[in-house]
Amino acid sequence: MTRFTIPKPFTSLRAVFFGACFLLAPIANAQIEEIVVTAEKREESLQDVSISVSAFNEEALKLGGISDVSRLELLVPGLNYAFAGNDAKFNVRGANSTNTFGDNSSIVGAFVDGVYKARASQQTRAFFDVRNVEFLRGPQGTLYGRNTFAGALNVYTHTPDTGDYSGALSISHEAFDRKR
Repeated sequence: MTRFTIPKPFTSLRAVFFGACFLLAPIANAQIEEIVVTAEKREESLQDVSISVSAFNEEALKLGGISDVSRLELLVPGLNYAFAGNDAKFNVRGANSTNTFGDNSSIVGAFVDGVYKARASQQTRAFFDVRNVEFLRGPQGTLYGRNTFAGALNVYTHTPDTGDYSGALSISHEAFDRKR
């Protein structure tokens, strides 16, 4: 029978390695930041919502260079926003609207602070003072009403502070006839 012994330098190396594992244990138990959304008309944790939601706060929008609705397609899976002349339409997971009648309705409802924006010209406005953006995929007619066959876009702005004077200024210049 062969007996195998571990040399002493390796024994101390094992002790250091396993000791370091115990130091890392508190990191493994650290909490992940909780994301709160209002997709179902009330504040809930994103983990508890039964809807497919893409949610972005002000910081994420700035880091992603998202300054209007047309650029959300860079962050939201399955979303495409296409311009055709003065008209702009959402395309979600391959579904889109070819409605060219007077109402110019979209298959995605766009809401700013809970107010429905029916026209493409209202939906394409640049973001200003945005707190967070939520994109809900799938039919949302039960909670959001008409024109939410493919989803709903919720844009929430900061609540104004009426007790203090404050202001903000944002200026940028973009190529290809896009100004802000």
